[in-house]
Amino acid sequence: MKGIKTWGIAVAFLGFGALPALGQQTQPSTPSAPAAAAPAQPAAPAAPTAFDPSRSDEKAVAIADQVMQAMGFDAWAKAHYVKFTFVVKRGETRNVVRTHYWDRFGQRSRMEGPSRDGKPVVAVVDHKTREGQGTLDGQLLFDKDAKKYVDIAYGTLINDSYWLFMPFKLKDPGVRLRYEDELKAGPITYDKIQLSFDEGIGLTSKDKYWLYVNRANHMIERWSYVLEGQPANTAPTAWDWTDWNDISGMKLALRKTQQGGEVDIVLENVQVLDQMPETVFTGTGAVDLAAPAAPAGQ
Repeated sequence: MKGIKTWGIAVAFLGFGALPALGQQTQPSTPSAPAAAAPAQPAAPAAPTAFDPSRSDEKAVAIADQVMQAMGFDAWAKAHYVKFTFVVKRGETRNVVRTHYWDRFGQRSRMEGPSRDGKPVVAVVDHKTREGQGTLDGQLLFDKDAKKYVDIAYGTLINDSYWLFMPFKLKDPGVRLRYEDELKAGPITYDKIQLSFDEGIGLTSKDKYWLYVNRANHMIERWSYVLEGQPANTAPTAWDWTDWNDISGMKLALRKTQQGGEVDIVLENVQVLDQMPETVFTGTGAVDLAAPAAPAGQ
């Protein structure tokens, strides 16, 4: 994702405060997502609908399988509703705070957080149509104003959920994996895997990531990246993964700390739920998780 830079991480997203980004990775994953439709232009290739192991090397794929299993992919596959808050901290200052409600199976989400000037924003979006509605400071938005925040809700979910759930997206359609090296850090041996994307995957398909996998426990304990639009000689930005928690059978690092900097990405109030009220995704009123749940099959 292109934009202004602060503290060495990417930023501005359609005016919605500062967006620390890994750019755009793959689309929000859902076990029930339909296959991508063919592009309108006959000459353009169809988007991939499954991970293609022939585009990755065998050793990297084997390590990815170990990571996904160790970190709880089976639990991830069953996670219907997810709620979490994405926070960017510099010291004790919380520069970015936004909360997502995500219906993975129904391909819908809701975002809540402050605008650039501190006014409350709520936006809901249907991922299949990229349509929805939004409010700013409690006032319903229309036309281009609504579209702006609906797009923000979609884009920030992609970005923010990747900071939390990336280990389960190692074999998404369009992902390429390459084994690069074995690294020693005291008693720990890391396998270094490069992750990149096919052209046209996500919003910034030229992003590249390097994952450092602890060979003993198959956990990703550090990553680094270079984003699309950065100069070719840009040094990767590195983050350590800490504050490990077991959440509904998934092993998740709830804090990423930038090496050599003062910035933390903190994932707070992470919940996996079997149900959420339908009104979470159909309106912008206050959320009451005790309200009647969405109909079965959503």
